[in-house]
Amino acid sequence: MTERESVDDLTALRGGAMRLDGVDPALSDSDLAPVLGRLAEARVVGLGEATHGDRESFQFKHRLIQALVRQQGFRVFLFESSPAEMERYDRYVTGVDERPPLDRGLHPWCTEEVRELFTWLREWNSGRATGDQVRVGGTTTNSWRGLPLAVRLLDEASIAAPPAWRRLSAEAEKGRFARLRNREWVEGALATWHASESPPLDGANPDHRWIAILANSFPQWLEIWSGRVPQEERWQLGDRYMALNTMAQLERFGSAAKAMLWAHNHHLWLESWRAGTHLRERLGSGYRVVYCAFGRGSSNAQPQVPGGGSTWHPHPCPPPPPGSMEYLLDQLDADCYAVEPADVPALRRELPVRHARMVVPDGDDQFYLRCVPAERFDLLVYFRQAHPARMLDVL
Repeated sequence: MTERESVDDLTALRGGAMRLDGVDPALSDSDLAPVLGRLAEARVVGLGEATHGDRESFQFKHRLIQALVRQQGFRVFLFESSPAEMERYDRYVTGVDERPPLDRGLHPWCTEEVRELFTWLREWNSGRATGDQVRVGGTTTNSWRGLPLAVRLLDEASIAAPPAWRRLSAEAEKGRFARLRNREWVEGALATWHASESPPLDGANPDHRWIAILANSFPQWLEIWSGRVPQEERWQLGDRYMALNTMAQLERFGSAAKAMLWAHNHHLWLESWRAGTHLRERLGSGYRVVYCAFGRGSSNAQPQVPGGGSTWHPHPCPPPPPGSMEYLLDQLDADCYAVEPADVPALRRELPVRHARMVVPDGDDQFYLRCVPAERFDLLVYFRQAHPARMLDVL
């Protein structure tokens, strides 16, 4: 790249930057107007995070969620966790339960920042009519608990649950991790599931759609976590299920519902097999991706320890190397800003980007991913400095 091209890139970035006042959710929404304008037609907004443990991503997403709820009528909050797990959070924010359920089941999001978000959602919902409350739902495959909850809801609705569902639910609950390692049981459970006749559920009834989401999460759990498919296929299948569950939750809450989807950047961006691409195929421009990135600092991660064992603690994230996307973004004299990658020629070229993971091996190269940013996400939010999220003492 010539010096002239470098100057032109920075000029274009400066011209396209939407400067933000910061990440604190207590700030006014006024500086978010350009960001909200670019999300105005969305039915699902993917809210990415640079890592699973940096405070800035969590706080900015909280701030943007508040603005989307207050100004654009978003009333569904979907999380990168299982439908059954998030049912407890829905009960909390809608006022059914009194205590916030944050515990190790939501790891790595057992943080003060995420607790403050759920507290705000509960406060927003307080005193509002049911149809104007924000509802919470899950999208992933990481729990067996969906099937027992589905059976309980069928009993409460006086609908006969298939005997096979009751048996599989009881078997999974007793020694579920050993069951996952038993390939014969897994294959038999899947065969039994697919052969069993579904209960008479009315697809027009939101409560019945909810039961179907919970029940369907059980075979997803078996397929993803039992090791019956290779790792790469497991990743692809998991993202496909995340997109399917997102759409099912959206339909559960109504044809006019608009949802915010909290997950890692790389589940949400527009790579061929990722959840984001599946959602773009279903929703077109009604799906928009907000990608978070940062320059330097640290975030919570789980470093690998030779010989086994690991701990969750702050892990340094060095300054971005020249030639990377983050290096370009860091040249602008602003601590926090948003930009539309399609507006910046440099972001329409292939660049290395940071991929800070939950588990960080020794010598990890955080910039081994390469992509054309303008082809992967619709909006980019940049923080110059990252700090570790504030972990709650629940692990």
